[in-house]
Amino acid sequence: MSSEAWNAFDEGYVSAHRWADALAGGAALPVEASPVQLEPGEVAHAHLAPFTFAAYIAAGFQYQPIFGIFVTGEVAIGRRTAPRTQTTGGTLRWHGIATADVTVTNRRLIASGGGKTGALGYDETGPLQLAPGLDGGPAVEFQPAGSPALQLTGPWAPLLYVFARTVVDGRPPVVPIPPALLARARAEGRL
Repeated sequence: MSSEAWNAFDEGYVSAHRWADALAGGAALPVEASPVQLEPGEVAHAHLAPFTFAAYIAAGFQYQPIFGIFVTGEVAIGRRTAPRTQTTGGTLRWHGIATADVTVTNRRLIASGGGKTGALGYDETGPLQLAPGLDGGPAVEFQPAGSPALQLTGPWAPLLYVFARTVVDGRPPVVPIPPALLARARAEGRL
């Protein structure tokens, strides 16, 4: 047994690994009640929280919102990031924009935070990747056309990745679980 405490990030990776295995074995995506209004025929597969919504942008400008909800006084995300950065010489870096809950549906990602809700269809997100996040944990990273790179980072990012990629690709992805965590999870009987 490891002396390292089990944490939410560990649980997120292990849950994603279990779900990826189950889906690859023929299990169906879960169906659950949605905390937000869905379109006709839309199905909620997961409601996960919390996530830090982050954008790879220069600080100090206001841009058109992409997700429809995340605009702050100092930093906002939008479609005009690259031209503004080029003209101002601003340095691009990851900025946390807001904290959000995310609902994964059969059509889109729906983010809710600060009393607002916005969505991006999978046809708008660009490729979804599991990447290192702003906080050092896992993140789902994507880049809509003409927009900055975006991240949804948090303990449940690997599970968000599995469900969203299963919807988009028609099959679950392989979860790149850190090898030390995989060994520890197996040693502790969690996998």
